[in-house]
Amino acid sequence: MSADTNLRRVVCAGSEVQIREKRTEHENVVVDASAQVFLEFMKFMCVSGNVLELKSATGVISVMLAVQGCFVTATDTACSRECCSRAFDESYQSRSTPDNLDLIRRNVACNLDLILQQGGYVNVQPLEWHNQSHIESLIEKGPSTGFDFIVGCNIAQYVHTYKALMLLLSKVTTEHTQILLANLGNQGDMKMLATMAAHHGFRMVTLIREVFPFTSIIKLELQRD
Repeated sequence: MSADTNLRRVVCAGSEVQIREKRTEHENVVVDASAQVFLEFMKFMCVSGNVLELKSATGVISVMLAVQGCFVTATDTACSRECCSRAFDESYQSRSTPDNLDLIRRNVACNLDLILQQGGYVNVQPLEWHNQSHIESLIEKGPSTGFDFIVGCNIAQYVHTYKALMLLLSKVTTEHTQILLANLGNQGDMKMLATMAAHHGFRMVTLIREVFPFTSIIKLELQRD
């Protein structure tokens, strides 16, 4: 399947990066509204240290964080979003391609000089939330002190993924980890996400609502006894 790509200039907090977007017949991997909201949020919220990004898509958030000096682990599935939106049916044999991860790697390479100048780093890894070997590899290759931040844009759109997401977060979150998610409010079910989060020991807090229409930043915190 052929894909159309275009190069987009993205600016945040005085830094400018070049991001390649991908469009195919079945999916668009672009800098969407949730990513734009998160970039705006980054102007006044200090995200630093070791960062894990879930469902990195173009990799724009990971690249921008690395340009600001963060050590980032950018993750996504190796197959197309069309395949991965299935209800985590492990018997489903997806048409797995390296396109998703390759797009992130290309965008990291495109901005590598600037990343290195600022002392940042991006490691790209495959991560399917239900895949135990992926999770074990993530933990093994991750920072020994754990991640300081876990971020994600528009990763709560599919209700059937909430359990896998919370189980993943419970395995890679430490007491000092801050979890920040940008979400398009007209997708997913935030009440169900909050309920599922509470069931797994997290409290969900809305930090910003409707910076852009129907878009918000939410924070998940480990609940303390």
